[in-house]
Amino acid sequence: FSSALTTFVAASRLLSSMSENSIFFFNSFFSKKSKSGEPRNATIFTSLIIIITLVFGSLDTVAPLLTMVFLIAYSMINLVVFIEQSIGFVSFRPIFKIPKFVSLYGFLGSLFVMFYVNLISGIIAVIVLFLVYLILVRRRLKTKSGYVRSGLLLALSEWAAKKVISLSESKQQIWKPNILLPVISSRKLLGNFSIIKSLVYPNGELNILGIYLKKRKKIQGMEINKEKIKREKKAIPNLVDKFKKEGIFTSYASVSVENYINAVCTSLEAMEGQFFKPNILFLPVSLKYFSKYELKRLFSSAKSADSGMILFDKNNDIGLGSQEDIHVWLSPNILKEDDLYKERKYDLAMLSAYQLYRNWVGKITLRICVEKKNEDEARRYLRRLIAESRFPASTEIEVITDTFYQGLKESPRGDIHIIPVENLSEINKISKKTNKINKSFLFVVDSGNEDVLA
Repeated sequence: FSSALTTFVAASRLLSSMSENSIFFFNSFFSKKSKSGEPRNATIFTSLIIIITLVFGSLDTVAPLLTMVFLIAYSMINLVVFIEQSIGFVSFRPIFKIPKFVSLYGFLGSLFVMFYVNLISGIIAVIVLFLVYLILVRRRLKTKSGYVRSGLLLALSEWAAKKVISLSESKQQIWKPNILLPVISSRKLLGNFSIIKSLVYPNGELNILGIYLKKRKKIQGMEINKEKIKREKKAIPNLVDKFKKEGIFTSYASVSVENYINAVCTSLEAMEGQFFKPNILFLPVSLKYFSKYELKRLFSSAKSADSGMILFDKNNDIGLGSQEDIHVWLSPNILKEDDLYKERKYDLAMLSAYQLYRNWVGKITLRICVEKKNEDEARRYLRRLIAESRFPASTEIEVITDTFYQGLKESPRGDIHIIPVENLSEINKISKKTNKINKSFLFVVDSGNEDVLA
């Protein structure tokens, strides 16, 4: 009975406070207060629940439920104290200090007693606790003061990062796309939304760099002026939010510079010291807009930053077609190396193809142009590559006994053609041929940290 009297006062104020933070249901109704500041609606609602429980519920039924609620509260408080003691927050400086084992004992002891008192009620209480937590997380609630949960997760991630740094790296096993995307136009970003999402989703990361040029000039086929820059500063962040809503972990930064290439190269250098630094520089720009000197700088900066590079040359008429057929063109030079497990230069191209495949639910075709005498050897190599890389069983191969240009020109149009390139001279040579072909291309440069066989 004393617990019921206490609940008359405490529960109504707790419900009112939860409603003010939009945690409960019918929040506007329960958060209302009288002129004297009393949560009248919340008091009436909680009082009805208490009275019904006292009238119709037996003590043996109510007591275990109340016990579970208090024990869960005690266990969570002890757990948070133990975590804060272990991590060593500066903000955690209690006047009354206790050893860490006390809070750990309190957490484990509360859980033990909870299940000891009533096993079924304990299990139900834990399930309800997690369901409530999941509902609140999915509602994406916002408060002015933030959440303790986010602070704890941040501290735990920092602790984990420090531990990882002290261990030997294994980049190939845990590789996932972490893209740096420099943009000067929201139109360019929106026009390439689909390919960017397909390369990153679901577990990758996207770092968008808004580049705003100080001087009026024409770049990448677009006229840049002050009015356009003002519009872009509003439009690009809105598109960043769109990527986030699609479930892609996205960060955004902007710089005001005089030169586009300098901004990209400097950003790569600046991000080199990050723990989760980008591993792909993605440029959705036709190669015709870059001079040889600019391409050389981009290649050099990407290599220095230990980053791969993808250049997307989209055909304006075809775009990405039906987003289904993915063609990967491998160099005949791969046949010179018998050992499939030695260093390869097409890993990022293959991994990019797989990313597109699983997001498009499409079909991958591996193509290679060789001399007639090497046709059987090429087929064996591609079949082994598919098996060792664990690519889908639906992956097809095509060995073409003709020149690369003729094979590319006469091949099915497809939705995207992925071409791995090793160096600047190779991409210059290939781009002269692809410029004459009405198709969309991804030119992909490995960083050396990818491994399609991992």
